[in-house]
Amino acid sequence: MRLWQQTRRFRWRNGLDLVASVAMILVAAKVFTTPASLASPTAAHRASIHLPLEPLSLEGLATKGSRQSRVGLILYSDFECPFCRRFAQDVLPVIEKDLIEPGRLLLVFAPLPLDSIHPHAVAAATLAECSRRNGNFWQVHDALFGAAPLSEAIDRIIRDASVAPSDSCLTKDGLATVRRYQRSAEALGIVSTPTFLLGTLEPDGRLRVKQSLTGVQSALAIAAATNAMTAVK
Repeated sequence: MRLWQQTRRFRWRNGLDLVASVAMILVAAKVFTTPASLASPTAAHRASIHLPLEPLSLEGLATKGSRQSRVGLILYSDFECPFCRRFAQDVLPVIEKDLIEPGRLLLVFAPLPLDSIHPHAVAAATLAECSRRNGNFWQVHDALFGAAPLSEAIDRIIRDASVAPSDSCLTKDGLATVRRYQRSAEALGIVSTPTFLLGTLEPDGRLRVKQSLTGVQSALAIAAATNAMTAVK
């Protein structure tokens, strides 16, 4: 083979190797830098959520906003989930100002601790549930999402006499309630956090669910969904 042919083939192979290497690097970067909860949910995952045919009762759940709002949003959240924390810290303050305070949206918090991957999630959810019964839910909610590590935040809240719930609630009643919420979410096919159920509020206070959203949602996305729901006759 002539020298110029060998050189040409060598350059061609090197070029292919370079292209393949770059492609592999780009794919790897995509995989390792895109959190699963921020990615668009797959069609299979969207289909796995079963929108309830009957309106859902909001009794016993922590709420933020007016019960007279036209639209309600149930947030299924895990205090040890980093994406739930991002929503609580970055998105919630915006929608509280723009949607909740003006009376356009009622936010409902439903605990969904993913204890198979988050060892402190059930304890945090139970503490929050017991605090709800004492009228301190949102104060404890902010404290749990605002501190790291979560285990230290739990211990600190329990030691705080002004918000500390009873031991019986933490070990029995509150824990049983959290487990019931877990089963209810799983029955609807909700297995990840954060997940949202959006719908219209019935005159009796129940929520008629019409849409589900999965993963961290921006304030703009929630506002658009709320506006669309309000426009539905």
